[in-house]
Amino acid sequence: MNEVSMPLYSFAPKNLPYVEITNMGGFVASFFVTYTLNGKEEFKESGVFSIFFSKKIEIPFGATNIHVLVNAYNGLAQWNPIYNNNFNTPSTLKLTLHGTIWNPHYKVIKDPNPINYYVEAANNSGIIALLLVQYNFEGKRYSIITDEFSLGMIRTVNLPKDATNIYIALKPSSGKLRIAYPNFYEKNLSKPINLELKFYGSLYAETVWENGKEVTEDIDNIIKLIKFPDKGDVYVGQPIEFSIVLTNHSKNNITDIMLWEEFIPDSAKFVENSLKVNSESIYSTSFPKSGIFLGNLNATSTSTIRYKVIFNSIPLITKLDGTLNHIDYTFAEQPKITYSYIDSNNNKKTVTLIGNIEPITIRNPLNTSPYNSLNLNIDYSDEVKTPAPLNSSNTFKRTLNDNTIFNSYEQYINFFKSIQ
Repeated sequence: MNEVSMPLYSFAPKNLPYVEITNMGGFVASFFVTYTLNGKEEFKESGVFSIFFSKKIEIPFGATNIHVLVNAYNGLAQWNPIYNNNFNTPSTLKLTLHGTIWNPHYKVIKDPNPINYYVEAANNSGIIALLLVQYNFEGKRYSIITDEFSLGMIRTVNLPKDATNIYIALKPSSGKLRIAYPNFYEKNLSKPINLELKFYGSLYAETVWENGKEVTEDIDNIIKLIKFPDKGDVYVGQPIEFSIVLTNHSKNNITDIMLWEEFIPDSAKFVENSLKVNSESIYSTSFPKSGIFLGNLNATSTSTIRYKVIFNSIPLITKLDGTLNHIDYTFAEQPKITYSYIDSNNNKKTVTLIGNIEPITIRNPLNTSPYNSLNLNIDYSDEVKTPAPLNSSNTFKRTLNDNTIFNSYEQYINFFKSIQ
């Protein structure tokens, strides 16, 4: 019998390209890889890993629109991007991570798609900031934002060589008060460049240097106006102090500044003698309805207006079933100013500017009300008897639960005054 020789075939799969990251830095890291395969977007995550450990994610053949993002954990529940890149052909990427959370960085072991462009921001200021970079790649929009970084810290975001429609911003941290401060630097690019930013100063008086040159902009874009309360929420009857901060970031003086009417509802009252401009008390019989003339503001200067308001009540809302519903009230009225300046052609221009506002919540004095020192629930219901005015004594009756306790007759009276 003749012996038949059969060819040998190897069924071992080809080695797939992969991303491998080794952590040699003083922080915890993680990374993820996204790509498109057979028309479907896939997402792979490494999980967290610390110093001396490595993680690996394979990229299948045929994958396109590949995005790699490597992050470091800063210990404050925030992740900071160390490396990011986009490419269209599956290939092996190997990096080692180094440094500390103050200035994390990477070293390339193997990268067939080397980074050519980047945005680097060095914080030399008293501002806690974030760096935001957005760009388009192969028809998709990517947005990368760093963690909060302070004095002495550096943050870097890479720009793929084929990135388009690029937007870059430096943002002050909103902090615990969640105040939406305006960006103090913005730039739009049609194609990537290397951009090194350094910023100095303090909030409302910052200076940004771009590739070794101080940034100057049109004055219209660097007059900032923001209004915020001294607390995030208050009960009815408690005073609120509003601050309006006008900052001239330019090198031009601005003149004829007018703060227009500061609207407050009928249920609120302006606290007399509470108006201050740059800590100087101003007596006015017409503020806030008539606004106030502020005069001039020199280049790179700030002016602050403060005043107090008390909400005496919150309007009652009639529901469909005829009962009255007490709701918390959110108050957010943007400030408005006009000012003038002399432009580069020696022409006088007048500008109207509407500023940003941080809202405040006015709460009804229920449950943990100052009128109920025992913090007992105060439940009540209102029954509307007739469509007569609500201030008529025969219009409605109020039923209070038996377990409602007041420490004095004054608390009892004040409670009902506050919710009528």
